[in-house]
Amino acid sequence: MVMKRIYTCAKKQVLFLFAALFFWGNTNIWAQPVAKFSASISEGCTPLTVNFTNESTSGDSINYFWSFGAGSPTTSTQTNPSVTYHNPDNYTVVLTVNDTKNGTSAFYSLAITVHQTISANLMIRKSLDGMTINEACANEVVYFTHGPQQPDSVFWDFGDGRTSKDFYPYTLHHQYKTNGNYEVTYTTYNKNCTASTVNPITIAGPVTGFSLSKHEACVNDNITLTINNSTDITSLQWVSGAGDTLNSGNEATFSYSQHGYPILPKLKVWGLGTSCTYIDTVRVFQVVAGFGFAEGTAFCDKRYIYFQNESIGNDQNFWDFGNGRSSTQEMARDTFNTGEYIVTLAVRNNFGCTDTLKTPITIYDNPDIQLGEGWFVCQGGSNTLSASGGDSIAWYPSSFLDDPHSYTPLASPAYSVDYQATVFNKATGCSSTGYIHVEVEERPVWDIMLAPTDDTIIIGDIVIINATANNNFNYRWEPDYQVLQGADSVSLIARPLETTAYTLTVSDKKNCFDTTYSATITIREEFTLGLPEAFTPNNDEINDEIKVDGWGIKSLIEFRIYNRWGTEVYSGNDIDSGWDGTYKGKPQPIDSYAYYIKAETWDNRTLEKKGTFSLIR
Repeated sequence: MVMKRIYTCAKKQVLFLFAALFFWGNTNIWAQPVAKFSASISEGCTPLTVNFTNESTSGDSINYFWSFGAGSPTTSTQTNPSVTYHNPDNYTVVLTVNDTKNGTSAFYSLAITVHQTISANLMIRKSLDGMTINEACANEVVYFTHGPQQPDSVFWDFGDGRTSKDFYPYTLHHQYKTNGNYEVTYTTYNKNCTASTVNPITIAGPVTGFSLSKHEACVNDNITLTINNSTDITSLQWVSGAGDTLNSGNEATFSYSQHGYPILPKLKVWGLGTSCTYIDTVRVFQVVAGFGFAEGTAFCDKRYIYFQNESIGNDQNFWDFGNGRSSTQEMARDTFNTGEYIVTLAVRNNFGCTDTLKTPITIYDNPDIQLGEGWFVCQGGSNTLSASGGDSIAWYPSSFLDDPHSYTPLASPAYSVDYQATVFNKATGCSSTGYIHVEVEERPVWDIMLAPTDDTIIIGDIVIINATANNNFNYRWEPDYQVLQGADSVSLIARPLETTAYTLTVSDKKNCFDTTYSATITIREEFTLGLPEAFTPNNDEINDEIKVDGWGIKSLIEFRIYNRWGTEVYSGNDIDSGWDGTYKGKPQPIDSYAYYIKAETWDNRTLEKKGTFSLIR
């Protein structure tokens, strides 16, 4: 391998150094500006004011451009600017330092995170929708309304030693127990941001209050309002909250015919030149039992009746069907025998309010129905259905019927079907249903093949004609000429002695439909006698016997075999049998043997033949 040294880089460095030394006295080299600044705060709450201190280093001819992302202002060219952010977000502040003398620039950025400060707006009212106040009475409910924004948490200091962290949408209520001057402080917390507001309130006037015998009641229940210990009261008025008033007494009793929540009973008192109103809440429940019937008003023997619960204000249900059975389900159902019953629904809510409804019902007999027998018909045929009972009838399905509202409609169904017959009693609306089965033998799809359909055989031979078909059919071959087997089966075995056309008739099991197929067998008249030239009786099941062969042979009259000494070693007249090469139970030697054959042909002639053959082992 040949190694080569490369001096290119070294040469370039030398040239660069030379050029630098050559031009040193004629070139100005300026320092690049470096942008940098710091922020007085990088995270805070709205409104957030951030002061920036420029820490950039640069040459002589420099200007600055600040981009604050938003805020007020949004940009600045001051050296050390300020910006105020009023909206929560993540902002990127970018300082661009430009050297106008050499045309170079540098950049620096910082992230500022601003969180939303939830303002602590607070108003004091005597009612949810009333005017703002700064005075109230002891034990009087005072409502504090705050802004619509949703802080993470809040803190209330009511100025009377009690505090709360409860946060309700828009309002909170409180009661001062004694007269005096108080300051209410409301503070909101949102991430790291807080805001507070302080509102003064003066509690003065008569000191009292009232209590209720119960805060949950049923419609028309009595509720007693009782005044508590009181001072400085000159007059009072009880207000039920439902339109009733009472102008005297340490207690008042009201009943409420309407229901709902909240109902606001009040106590108004006057004294010390002022008036106070005390309010409490009552929840009045209405429970009304009611039910209907999900399937109309036809009540029939042993038929389910579905009860539709239409009660109001119910939490619990108890059904008594009047037949010894009951249920606690919201919706109920049951069956009834013929007769009269009273169905009772008692309902209750979780506060003990109850109501009961009783409704009588009458259960009617179903009409008797009698149906005719089912029947069978071939597809395309028709027959009459029959039924009786009731005042009217309806058949289903109505297809293939000439009149589905007749007691004896003519039916021509295209397939097997269960016809449903329903008879009706017009007076009670009750009905009974039965079924009639009609079996229809549908036209089959024939998928039959004959093999062979056209064949030629020698007279006297046997022919087999096979039909590939479904076994659910009936079969009949015609004519029965020389039929040996299978005249009523799929396959026919025959020995026709003359040309014959056989016809196969196939029909369904009900004999509604049939179709035919034919096969022609042509007979060729040929008559010969013959014997093989040799056979091998070695028990290998191949050519172990020698038999008479030929065409047109009706029967074998004689078949004789002789050895070379003239001894008859075999004789017979069965054309299906032959000599197995033994004589008196002993195998005969390899040799030539003579034979004599005499046979009758199918045209009633006699044929004879003589010759020799070989026995080979």
